[in-house]
Amino acid sequence: MTEWWAGLSPREKTLIGVAGGLTALVGFVLLVIAPAHGYRQSAERNYTAARALLDDVETGVAEARALSKNARVAPSSPDAVRSAASGLARSMGVSINTVQPSERGVSMLLSDIDAKLLFQWLDRLQREHGVNVMRASIRANDDAQTVRADIVFGVGAAP
Repeated sequence: MTEWWAGLSPREKTLIGVAGGLTALVGFVLLVIAPAHGYRQSAERNYTAARALLDDVETGVAEARALSKNARVAPSSPDAVRSAASGLARSMGVSINTVQPSERGVSMLLSDIDAKLLFQWLDRLQREHGVNVMRASIRANDDAQTVRADIVFGVGAAP
């Protein structure tokens, strides 16, 4: 190899040196710089995706905190259900005809009530007191202005 190199003219040696330098430069670009640049772009994409996920999680946590502040614990005894329902009924002008406690909840009969008022009362019972309806039978009265409702409220967690 040394003999071969010694046998080359100075012009050939310069050309081989330049070709070797260009080959080394292209190799460096392809093997070092291009992968490093690709990794950087990949890292930027991963960062953007992770940041979006973090924003979604933070939003979800804020929503969960807001919901837990407004959440009500369901009454744990028939007496507590009766008390909450009766108290709210009095404040809203709802007349309850009969109340019968049972081991799974409380049954209430409302025989002459405006349907809109009934549903407002049920909605407020759930939102404000955590009282959940287990079963309801609602029928229109003959006057078509009011309804008759037989409602069973559950005790404890929602069904």
